[in-house]
This record gives sequence, C-alpha cells and structure tokens, in this order.
Amino acid sequence: MTCRLLGVAGFALAAHALFCQATWHYVDGGVSSEIRDMFYEPVSNRIYCVGRFVQAGDNVVNGTAYWDGSAWHPMGNGIDNAFVFPPVQCESIGADSVMVSGFFHTAVGTPDTRGTALWDGSDWRSIGPRGSRGIVWGMLTNEDGLTVAGEFDTIAGLPYKSISRYRDGSWEELCAYPRNEDIYSYSAIAKHDGKYVFGGNLNFSPIRELGWLDGDTLRRLGPGIQGDSWVNALTVYNGELYVGGEFNYSPTGNAASFLMAWDGTSFRDPLPGIDFTTQVLRFDLRNGELFISGRCAIPNTLGYYGLVRFDGERVCLYAENVNVVFRAIASTGTELFAAPNMITLGLGGDTVNYIVRYDLTQPADTCFAIATGIPETPTPTQNWSVRIDPVMHAFVLHTVQGSSERADLEIRDALGRFLLVESIPAIAASASYTGTLPPCASGTYALTIRPKRGGRQETIRFVLVE
Repeated sequence: MTCRLLGVAGFALAAHALFCQATWHYVDGGVSSEIRDMFYEPVSNRIYCVGRFVQAGDNVVNGTAYWDGSAWHPMGNGIDNAFVFPPVQCESIGADSVMVSGFFHTAVGTPDTRGTALWDGSDWRSIGPRGSRGIVWGMLTNEDGLTVAGEFDTIAGLPYKSISRYRDGSWEELCAYPRNEDIYSYSAIAKHDGKYVFGGNLNFSPIRELGWLDGDTLRRLGPGIQGDSWVNALTVYNGELYVGGEFNYSPTGNAASFLMAWDGTSFRDPLPGIDFTTQVLRFDLRNGELFISGRCAIPNTLGYYGLVRFDGERVCLYAENVNVVFRAIASTGTELFAAPNMITLGLGGDTVNYIVRYDLTQPADTCFAIATGIPETPTPTQNWSVRIDPVMHAFVLHTVQGSSERADLEIRDALGRFLLVESIPAIAASASYTGTLPPCASGTYALTIRPKRGGRQETIRFVLVE
C-alpha cells in the first residue's frame, strides 16, 4: 500500500511518510491533549469531544469542542481547569443537546454546574442545584430519560448515590439495594430485553461486575464476570448485550477474554476467530454496524489491530500494528473517528494531535467472515496447533503430545460446510503433519481431528486473510 500525506492544517504536523496502514486523515490540526470521550450527533452532523485538551484547531475550547465536518468549534467557554481535571463522559440527549460530566468545578460562566453540565446547542445550563459531587462514568439516553451511573454521592443537591435518572426536568433515585452508604464504581449502562444493566468495577457479592435493576434492587446478571475484572462498555447489538472490559477466559466462568455477548441466558464469544489481547474500551453503533476499540489479533498470524468493525456476519480490522490505545471512537457511517492516547499515531509515528478519521468507503486492513456454523470448542486444545502457508496452499498441523492412532481430519468454513475430509496417520510427539489446503476465501475456518476409535476430538479455529 502506498504511503501518503493527507490534509495538514492547524497545529504543526510532522511531514514524513504517513499512514501506511490505510486511509487515515488528520482532523484539521486535532486537539492539544488527549480526548476522553466522543460521539456523533447525526441531526447537527457534529462530532462532540471532551477531554484534557485546551485547544482544538486554532480555537481555545477548554476541554469541550465539536467538529462540524470542516472546522472545530468551541462550546461556550468550555469548563474550568480542563487540563487538570478533564471531563470523562459525554452523551447526546437530543439534537444539539449534550450532557458532560467530569472532575471540573463549573462550566465557565454557568452556576451550579459542578461535575455535570448540559450543553443545549449554544449555551451551558445547570441540571440542578450545586451540580454533582463525584463523577458520572456511564450515561444512557432513551424514552425513559437520561440514566446515569458512576461514583457520586449527590446529584443536583440530592443524596442520590451512584445511580440516578434525569427526567422531565428533575432527578430521581433508582437503586435502593445495594444501599449506597458506599459509593460504587459504575462505568456503563445499557437497556437489554427491557432491563437496565449496569457494569463497572463492582467487586462486591453477589453482583460480580454486572447487575440488572429489578425495581429498585440490583441483581447479578447471570453468573456475572469471574476474576479480578471490570466492565468498560455495554451496548445492545442484534438482540444481545455486548460486554467489553478487563476480564479473561475461564473454562468454568468467562466465555471469552475482554469481549462477551449475553443472549438473556448465557454468555458467549461473539467474534470467534479473533483474540482480543487487551481490554475493550468502547463500543459505537451506526447503521447496523458495531465498532469496537480494543487491541486484537488473528490466531496463527503475526501483528495486531486496534479497531474492529462488525456487521453481524463479516468483521473488518483497522489500525494494523499501530501501537496506541484508542480511548474513544465515533462513526458517522462514512467515517470512523478515533482518539489515540498519544499525540502520535503510535510510538515513533506521525503527529496527529490525538484524533484521526478513517474513510470507511476505503478498504480495511483485512476483512473476513465470522464463524456462524462452527460449534463452540469446549476448551482450547493444548495438544494441537495449526499454521497456514497460503503461498504453498498448505496447512501444517503440529502436535505436542502426539497421537497414537489414525484420525479423520476435517476442515469446515464459517457456515459449517465441509471443504476437506481426509485420513491422517498417527503422529509422534512434537511432530507435524502437512496437508494441502483446499481453495479458500478470506474467512474463519475450523480444523477438527476425530480419532478413528472414538477418542477425544479436538477443534482448532484458524483465519485466512487477504
């Protein structure tokens, strides 16, 4: 792929070879420090950003700004001490109306906006006396109003702790149990199957990081999440609750690492064939597609990716080998905006000033179909691994312990259709078997070894990429 320099404006930018990974663009000079959250408001066609920055483009904005497709704009005078105490969350509550929360004392020039403030499209407004004491980490706007959760002990001067709702101009308390004498660390909210679900760092029994609101009582969602874990993001996609955060696969607990989906009964791995290697930070939904921020890799291949796009059947991966964390993402449908955690796009990369955008009409770094017809493997195999050689159209099956008998080898595509069935001999420990790979398009595949005498069969997933 040819490297090229794209659109330089605003802050000084390094002018060397740029963005080999694909068509990344600058955003008119970017911002002066890190962005903590962003979202797209389609009615006004704006990307709203909040964070630690003081400047956006050539404007002094003090922690809050929006991009209208051609230029940056301030939101009034922003918030006080943005550089020291950045806002950490923002949420649309209607056309041009934005709720912002963070460790700030006031939206500049507007009383009673400590910690939480409402932008109405042209001015800041208070949403209750004295604002909030603490921080709102999760927000959700729907027909019920604005539901918030976080680490606060008062909101609008009322002693509502950690979970509350703003509706018809007033606040109401939602959760009586667990009784909030203590302030709990909620970070995400979603409404799934008619129930409000809250996630966070909730290491108290019996919640285990995920709870749903039953009246005014919080109850654990299914088995919860096992281990020393937390939840960063929740969203509903294709009828399932997607959960992103810091947790690891467990044979007796978590169905996958860093990303799981809840169907109302159990958790599963929604993207088999992709291994997330660091915590999932953010979700964004647009036009029936789910965007995910989190580092991932394709098994049996080199390299890694920072962003995922999923349409329910096919997954596309972006930011190949870009060594950054994307703290926030927002899609407009034709572009994907992403906020790296450093001024450059990766260590030693080009200066982008904390925000980039990707033209979604251009090819991704790689795309392939996700397995829908391949049964789940109960536990990862410790005995077998497979390496694909697409140049030689071959697969190399390696065994650690060896096999003492002949077996049938099957390869199936993502829909479960058989592409290859052949018999293989017994293989000695630490030895390999090489076979011819049938013609295959990019996608997820399963290789199954079935012992002739009915021993334990094992399945390995692998991915072919363009």
